[in-house]
Formats: sequence, C-alpha cells, structure tokens
Amino acid sequence: MWQLSIDSPHMAEGVRYQACDPDWIRHCIESLAINYGDFVFVDLGSGKGRALLVASEYPFRSVVGVEFSPELNAIAVDNIRKCRNLHRRCADVSSVCCDVVFWKMPARNTVFFLYNPFGECVLRRVLEALRASLKLCERCIYIVYCNPVHAAVLDSQSFLERLDLPTVAAVYRHVPNARPKGNFGDAGRRSRRD
Repeated sequence: MWQLSIDSPHMAEGVRYQACDPDWIRHCIESLAINYGDFVFVDLGSGKGRALLVASEYPFRSVVGVEFSPELNAIAVDNIRKCRNLHRRCADVSSVCCDVVFWKMPARNTVFFLYNPFGECVLRRVLEALRASLKLCERCIYIVYCNPVHAAVLDSQSFLERLDLPTVAAVYRHVPNARPKGNFGDAGRRSRRD
C-alpha cells in the first residue's frame, strides 16, 4: 500500500493487493445459480481487474470495478481494453477510481465480489450504505466474500442471509421482502429455510 499514491481517509483500512484465482471466481459465480442478465457484477477493491475480466465471461448486465488506487485502477482499465477475447459475454465492463465509502451503489440487482479488500471499519460503512440504498430501492443482492477475514461483520447484519454453498467464499444474500433475521423461535427458523 505504501508504494501507491492513494488520496483517501481510509487508506489505513486498505489491505495489500493480491490477485484472486480465476477458477475460484468462476466457481463462486456459478454457485449462485442466478440469471446473470438480471444482475450487475461489482468488485469492491478491484485491483488490476482480474475478477472483472473473469466476470465478463458471464452475461451480466454490466461488470464494474471500484478501486481507490489510481495506479491499480489504470492497470485495470488497460487490462479491460486489451482483453477483449472470445470468452467475453458482457459488453459493459468498466473500472472506476473511487473510495468505496463514497461510491454510489447501483439501484439494480447486484452481485458484490470482495477478496478481503479492506478492514472492518470500511466494511461496516459499505454495509451501512448498502442497507440505506435498499431502503430506497429494494432489490436482490449477493455478496461473495473470498478470504472472509471479517465474515462476523456480515453475519451480524439482519438484512443478510448467509448461504451454505460449496464455495471457497462466504456468500450472503438479501432478497426483497424477506423476513429479517432475529429471534423468531423454532417456527420462524424453519420457515426461513423453506
């Protein structure tokens, strides 16, 4: 991080850059069993754009990276430009240089991908912003959290349900009009699983 010129009050919360295995990304995306065209794919802390390129192999409505390092974002933009291969099935792929705390979330069904990009404080701020955006526009949300160092923060969110999927990531979902988590007794626990 110290080698990058980052202008953000949250720089101390950034986690060192590390690329994610493309097969992990594919496995996580395919485990969701969703209609890709109904979703935007967003990589928070997108680095050089590997997850964006892998996600573009699926027919998402759009694929967006959010990266607060200008240097890494420039590499991602260049990689997106260069890698227009036969496997690309999403035409709308982009990367923006922005601190995720200040980035405006899409008002569409979204798959958020995180490879442990930031610390607990920023993660809490992102989840607060997501909860607020859901109050304005209810939609379906998936969060795919690889290397889930702060999974307990997501586990504590009443608007998210952790899914038991055979992936290397912790996967969470918000479904519109779903009953919030809480102490509902045995009957409530059974009905949420059905």
